[in-house]
Amino acid sequence: MELRLYDRAGPPLIEPRRWLRLPGWWVRVLEEFERWAAPALEPEADEEPSFAPVALLLGLALAAQYAQLWIPPVRAFLEERDILYRASWAGFTVLKHAALLVLVLVALRIREQPLASIGFPRLDARRLALAIALVGFFLGAALVHRSEYLVTEGAQHWMVPLWPEERLLWVLLAFSAAVVEETFFRGFALVWTYRWSRHLPLAVLLPAAVFAAGHGYLGWANVVLAFAASLVFSLFFLWRRDLYWLMVLHFLIDALILLA
Repeated sequence: MELRLYDRAGPPLIEPRRWLRLPGWWVRVLEEFERWAAPALEPEADEEPSFAPVALLLGLALAAQYAQLWIPPVRAFLEERDILYRASWAGFTVLKHAALLVLVLVALRIREQPLASIGFPRLDARRLALAIALVGFFLGAALVHRSEYLVTEGAQHWMVPLWPEERLLWVLLAFSAAVVEETFFRGFALVWTYRWSRHLPLAVLLPAAVFAAGHGYLGWANVVLAFAASLVFSLFFLWRRDLYWLMVLHFLIDALILLA
């Protein structure tokens, strides 16, 4: 596959770089994604895709990540590693996820598009049963399992919830992060950026960069890790065009800390 840059009309803006070739199966994956993400407009449709909703929500998501540093309890947890305020940070993050999901739903409603248009999963009986089982398991782990770390070790293991109440809150946090962050970054932002630009590298890299930048207050190592994880998750989404297994994996990554 030759690397091209496209405008919305389709013709290449630069000459193909013939040195970059992709395996045939991956070419087919990308072509299938392109047809799914940006179907041909109806002849009578005169409204072109707009980047404004994506830019606005990406900006708000990034601003919210750093605005939390102005909330004293959240700042005490993130900057001073004061574990007494861990629940405050977790609660704020859940509320932030809820607000972001509402904004995505509003944007879809305005454009009269279903959640399925950005890869939100359809839940059949097996998928629903797996989701319930996973959430139930970690709710049980939150109540029964006791962390090996002590309160006196909080500075070294500041992200590990210790008390039953905050362990239950952590299950909700893991669930909201899995559903909302995948819906927004891998679904809405990636798909709508592609519909506007018709440029897959931009559609993958821009949401990944914002997602990684949102982890900047945790240090450069976390920024690099978040960017790499976002790229891998995005490539999986290009392949499957379904967010369900990404949500499951994201939930497991965040919830497994309950077994520490």
